[in-house]
Amino acid sequence: GENQLSATAMELFSFIRRLKPEVTPIVYVDFDVKSNDYHVFRAQEWSWAENGYKTVHHVLPETANTVDEEFRYIFSMTDSQMNGIQTSTTAPFRHAIWYYTHRVLGVLHDDYNYQLLNKLLPRKLKSFVKLVACTPEKLDRNKVHEIDIDLQPHECVHVILLIIEARKQAELLYGLRAMMKFKMQS
Repeated sequence: GENQLSATAMELFSFIRRLKPEVTPIVYVDFDVKSNDYHVFRAQEWSWAENGYKTVHHVLPETANTVDEEFRYIFSMTDSQMNGIQTSTTAPFRHAIWYYTHRVLGVLHDDYNYQLLNKLLPRKLKSFVKLVACTPEKLDRNKVHEIDIDLQPHECVHVILLIIEARKQAELLYGLRAMMKFKMQS
């Protein structure tokens, strides 16, 4: 029940605290969808809406709504403009940022048309998304100017927030699924 899940979460947190970063450095390695060593994380098999939210709600009920609202708020923020030009919707661009972030982190959505990424995200913007998602410590002011798309400063901030939230969601999906698998094995 709930006490067993809480005990499982505490065991997992205890294990994580025992890891020594100087012994186990964390280095980003490109995700290879064709790898034989691991498989892609299919969001249709374990999604935030169907699984992640419910798991967080079970362990930390007061946190689940806050996290979910933050995802929704950051994603839905828009003034319906791109670089000061009115547009009917920025949703396809926001989806592209979100799904590309998930993609570089190994989370795939079967219901998303990934061919849209090449139409909506120039190569330099993709590099920027990957940089912020995978090695945010390397982000500096110069990198923002290299994205090869005209955005207002507040739009650049929104892009970064989208990447951060998509990364947080991907990390939660991986971690919560691992926690549930661990619980099922014990």
